[in-house]
Amino acid sequence: MKTPREVLFERHCSAERKLDGLRAQVVSTIARAGRAPVAERAGAFVVLWPVRCIQKLWLELVWPARRIWAGFAFVWIALVALNLATADHSGAVQAKAGASTATMFLTWNEQQKILSELLAEPSPRVAEKPKPVKPQPRSECEPDWGIG
Repeated sequence: MKTPREVLFERHCSAERKLDGLRAQVVSTIARAGRAPVAERAGAFVVLWPVRCIQKLWLELVWPARRIWAGFAFVWIALVALNLATADHSGAVQAKAGASTATMFLTWNEQQKILSELLAEPSPRVAEKPKPVKPQPRSECEPDWGIG
């Protein structure tokens, strides 16, 4: 009587020949690809490395949270549009700024005078002596904390 192992080996004997043919085909393909000059393979690696790095960053950082990134982009675009819509690009603002320079200097001088008055040292005050604290009677009774 044959063992189960021998029975299985007989059934798969034809598959072994097919696997040997497939193995030979794969090895020959790899050998043909390996015959390329080393410089070409190194150059391809140098060119593909940044592309692969950018692709990996895109797939791991941006793609999983694409809705969030789209929301951030929308908010930034809205802020830029709002800033451009509210900006005053007329020359009147520049002319107004030039005319108010003298007013700014006068205001600055007034503020400096007020600040120097506020920071001036006041006359010294005489401090009152603290009143002595009279001792109060102490009780010998223990307080009832409501425990037990």
